[in-house]
Amino acid sequence: MFTCDFQKEKDVSEIARKALLNEKVYNHHNNKIDLLYEVSQKMKSVDFAKNLYEPYDESIFESKVAIDLLYYKHLLNNLDESYYKDVHELLAQTYRSIKEIYEFVNIKPLIFGKNIDKTILENSIEEVNKKLTVVLDEVVNMSFYSLTPTQRSEKYGDRAVPLTKKLVAENNDMDESLQFSIKTCILEDVLVKIAFPGSNWLRVKYLSESEDFGLVFDQQKLVDLVEGFQKQASRLSKYLAVCV
Repeated sequence: MFTCDFQKEKDVSEIARKALLNEKVYNHHNNKIDLLYEVSQKMKSVDFAKNLYEPYDESIFESKVAIDLLYYKHLLNNLDESYYKDVHELLAQTYRSIKEIYEFVNIKPLIFGKNIDKTILENSIEEVNKKLTVVLDEVVNMSFYSLTPTQRSEKYGDRAVPLTKKLVAENNDMDESLQFSIKTCILEDVLVKIAFPGSNWLRVKYLSESEDFGLVFDQQKLVDLVEGFQKQASRLSKYLAVCV
């Protein structure tokens, strides 16, 4: 009798063990499905506007760089020769950052300027420079020269305060320091527009700040790239402000 009871108890234990094991397998399977579902939903949220952007294209980026550098050539036309080496090294660093950002977010590089695309390079250098000069002059005039000093201060004053204070502390004229600082703010905006025209900058900023994107991708890498680019653009804007 005792042997029989022991055997029954053993059989019951085995049934319970298998049931528990099956439950664990079932729960693991369900949890995996739930996780995959959650990830798929996050992906939908992250890429809600993905179809609006074509994927990264290396050949277009190369054309973009060629045209962008012609914009810089115009902006830096009056640069003191003693700064050439520093500026060229900074430009190289900046465009490495820009390329990494485009590759990371996987969007097609855009070229700055209305009706300006890579086909412009098929024209003579004189014709290209003429068209790009018109684009830049229009942007700079609209953002700076067409505004009164009061309008400039109202629009850019807050951003210009830190640099203005630093320049004044170095015994520079207050008004000149303020105008120079405002000009750097404007040119920094222009540099961002040249690098990431249209909605491309909005896409980059959105992905660098989206919580859902951070759950799926290495968002910190993108944040570091964006911050690095912004610091480089800020440094470049100071060189440009002396020239423009």
